[in-house]
Amino acid sequence: MSVDLSQYAIASQRADKFHLDALLTYPPLNPLMDAINHGRWFEGVVLVTSFYEVEAVEKINLYLKRIGKNINSNKIERMPLSALIVLLYSYGLISEKDYAQMNDLNGFRRDVVHKYADKIDPHEAEKYIWIGINCLDNLRKVT
Repeated sequence: MSVDLSQYAIASQRADKFHLDALLTYPPLNPLMDAINHGRWFEGVVLVTSFYEVEAVEKINLYLKRIGKNINSNKIERMPLSALIVLLYSYGLISEKDYAQMNDLNGFRRDVVHKYADKIDPHEAEKYIWIGINCLDNLRKVT
């Protein structure tokens, strides 16, 4: 990754390791636009899903607390993004459209990371980054 994320957030510490939840304090549009503008497709796809994952964990934990469920937040943090997306939809925190788009984005990210990091279609990557930005914006509006 070519961007030093420390310039975008104040690090938070939990159990001796850095967590991306520090990025919740920073609007993710700037590093994502930077990735798009400079053709850093791998970075953009991975970042947008990371931002969404962090926000998803936060929203699920807040929802569970609000309804009085005592579930260890570390268990939620360790869930894969695909499970988080299902929980978000199951709890009515995201729309069916966001559910479908986030599953598609997660599948694209998985392919990029595991299959063709060096052969990313710029048009597809940019499309998915924008989808992620839109879904992240929608998720951030959840109360």
